[in-house]
Amino acid sequence: MTAPAAPGPVGGAATGSIYDLGYRGYDGPRSGRPVVVRALLRQSLQEAYGIGRGGRAKVAPFLLLIFNAVPAMLAVGISAFLNQAGGSDVLEQGMQHEEAGSDDVPVQLLRQHAEVEEVRERLVKNQSEVRVASG
Repeated sequence: MTAPAAPGPVGGAATGSIYDLGYRGYDGPRSGRPVVVRALLRQSLQEAYGIGRGGRAKVAPFLLLIFNAVPAMLAVGISAFLNQAGGSDVLEQGMQHEEAGSDDVPVQLLRQHAEVEEVRERLVKNQSEVRVASG
């Protein structure tokens, strides 16, 4: 037989204690949500891009930023140049051609799977016909 459980805070005396660690309360002005959001955004960007750290901590984040931003800037620049040079017709035709021939990857995979299954069924059918004819 097991011993009864010791009384908890509900049934008996409290078992924990609160220690005064000496932290002071904040009595200053309370800023609103916009200030808090701005501070969180600033802190997040500083940590993400290594601002406030040494130079080596900034290399990888800024290289990744450049690798992501340059293709987008090139696409916008080429599009703007073609619109100014009167080549927007070529750009629109190219986009229509891409839209007509492109499918999502899952759709392409489903089509290929269906084609493979169809070929497999034909092979199985032909093998069974050959066995019946030769047997």
